[in-house]
Amino acid sequence: MTRSRCGLLPLGLLVLGSACGGNQGERPVTVAKESAEAEVTRISTVWISTEVEKSLLSPPSPISVRAQTRTSRLELEAGAGHEELSIDEQFDLRTGGTVRCRTRFEHTVNLRWGRKSGEAALEITRPALAAARSCDGAPPESTLSEPERRALFVLGSDQLTAVEPALDERIYRPAAE
Repeated sequence: MTRSRCGLLPLGLLVLGSACGGNQGERPVTVAKESAEAEVTRISTVWISTEVEKSLLSPPSPISVRAQTRTSRLELEAGAGHEELSIDEQFDLRTGGTVRCRTRFEHTVNLRWGRKSGEAALEITRPALAAARSCDGAPPESTLSEPERRALFVLGSDQLTAVEPALDERIYRPAAE
């Protein structure tokens, strides 16, 4: 009996090896990794971010309260990006009264794709901006200027969240196309 068990052992290993996907002359399937750009644009090519900010200003400023809503619409195309930025402001004046302003910018942004901690990442660089405010009264300052802005966004679930610089709170969500 010992002899028959020893003869079955090699035969059993041979059958087990071929049943578990042993080399049958087929090459293993190579899984292609999706690029960061393809991963983001598969979700959407148009993204929107809205930031709301309110601040109190101290004298001697003629403004007591400043409220601002910034809406950024980012359109991603093959290797390029376009941003429409609307800035709505409300200034409550110390003399009593309110001035509302709207400033719009349309410009190209530079995009750089990659990965951060394994997740799809997108670095967006916006040029320096300057434009005249369009207001319903005399604006405290006639021109709105913005310095160049660079930020790194990481795709998490279905949103692009700013991770650098640390104080950037923008979150882009897919636009209803």
